[in-house]
Amino acid sequence: MKNLLLAVLLLFGLNSFAQVYDENIDGMKQIQEAVAKAKKENKQVLIQVGGNWCKYCIKLHNWINDDVFVKSTIDKYYVYIDVNYSNKNKNFEAMKFLRWPQRFPFPSLYIISNKGEVLHTQKITPLTTKNEYDTEKFIAFLKEWTVFKLDPKSYK
Repeated sequence: MKNLLLAVLLLFGLNSFAQVYDENIDGMKQIQEAVAKAKKENKQVLIQVGGNWCKYCIKLHNWINDDVFVKSTIDKYYVYIDVNYSNKNKNFEAMKFLRWPQRFPFPSLYIISNKGEVLHTQKITPLTTKNEYDTEKFIAFLKEWTVFKLDPKSYK
């Protein structure tokens, strides 16, 4: 029976059981490191807040990494991180900095400037069509918050 279970897990992939969020990481330190990297690379920071307990958080993380167009847009314009919120680690300082994401359904997305300013909070629902993540809507959202789009010189 154990061999059958192992075969099924290998056949369907272990990704659905993967731990996306590291519950041991200090979320605020993680954000600060992402901001420093974004500043060096002239990008913004995209944060997905959630936890391994949230099937929708895991689903969004996997979709972002599996959708070639979304992933390439994120890689071009953002430093992307997953920040944990769970019973084991509520990451109080990070949640305070992000203005309490737990007030929204998880997952939630945040755009942080490469100067460390919270620019935007995004619920997931507007980025879906018929309860599925929508590539076009997601990419349009991402492009609205790039360094270029927020640079006044872009509009002269």
